[in-house]
Amino acid sequence: MPAMPHEYSGRSSRASGRQMEARRWDLRKLIHLLIGSMLVAAGLELFLVPNQVIAGGFVGISIMLTHFTELKLSLFLFLFNFPFMLLRRRVGRPLLIASLLSLVFVCLGAYLLNPLPALLSNPFLAAVCGGASFGLGMGMIIRFGGDSVDQAEAAVRYLHRGRKLITADEIVLWSNLLILLGAGFVFGWEQALFSLVAYYLAYRMVDVGLYGLPLTKTMWIVSGKREEVERALRAAAIEVRQIPNASEGDKRALLICTIKRSEEARLTSLLAKADPESMVTAAPNEVNRK
Repeated sequence: MPAMPHEYSGRSSRASGRQMEARRWDLRKLIHLLIGSMLVAAGLELFLVPNQVIAGGFVGISIMLTHFTELKLSLFLFLFNFPFMLLRRRVGRPLLIASLLSLVFVCLGAYLLNPLPALLSNPFLAAVCGGASFGLGMGMIIRFGGDSVDQAEAAVRYLHRGRKLITADEIVLWSNLLILLGAGFVFGWEQALFSLVAYYLAYRMVDVGLYGLPLTKTMWIVSGKREEVERALRAAAIEVRQIPNASEGDKRALLICTIKRSEEARLTSLLAKADPESMVTAAPNEVNRK
């Protein structure tokens, strides 16, 4: 058998190395999706549901229906979310597969944890722990390639297409408020207040699962329109200050600001309007932290 050319052998080994790296990454992603899903399921079945505390969206509706019908929470979670995940199949196969896997993991976890007793009987503590666990798990799912297990917002945006009377964000806000209001009628107003605590904590903990700690990020901005940029950022309640530019001959201003990690896209949008030629990057200490 003739010897394999050295160049071909090198390309083959590099391709094999890339395949092994991809498999390791897929396994790592799958493990994190599973952990995030189990956190979501534990937050629901071990804290929120036994204490009659809900969250917003399809999850909140599912918890109330579980109370009325005594059917499993996992059944309603799957029935509400699965169709809207399929409707969004155009987002790409990797995202769709990761989202479906996460939904299956959450439903399976909720089903397995359902017979276990609640870890806390105090509704306030259950709201705190359950909301934190739910939000942290949801953030991890999104961080490692999945979509939100609760597809209520996606459903609103899908059904809202082309309508301008009210924005999709306003519909999502009012829908969640109505669901929390419904919890007051179903479980009592004290439970509705605890549900509000759980909803807020879940919302905040999504950022922790998605971006990790700390939740803030320091950004450097290079712009030839300092005044316009400063005016735009301060109007958006973002504090910004100028620091000396070490580059000789560069008349552009060097600005620095600290934002929440979830506001990075908003900052980019504001800069694009104020100065399309501006440049923005994470401060060196932020880059090293990643």
